[in-house]
Amino acid sequence: MTQDSSRRRLALIALIGIAVLFIVECVAVASGQIVLASACAALFLVAWFVVRAVLGRAAKR
Repeated sequence: MTQDSSRRRLALIALIGIAVLFIVECVAVASGQIVLASACAALFLVAWFVVRAVLGRAAKR
């Protein structure tokens, strides 16, 4: 397995994780579970900054 293939697999896993987190947040908001929705929003925000940092690091290469 090449390094490029590993990165693509990791990126796909991260993208799926973020999508699932977004769906869970939407369901939590719709059902009125504010604590769960807040936790998902915080994790979503952290994931956003992690993805941006990885993209920035990849652009410098």
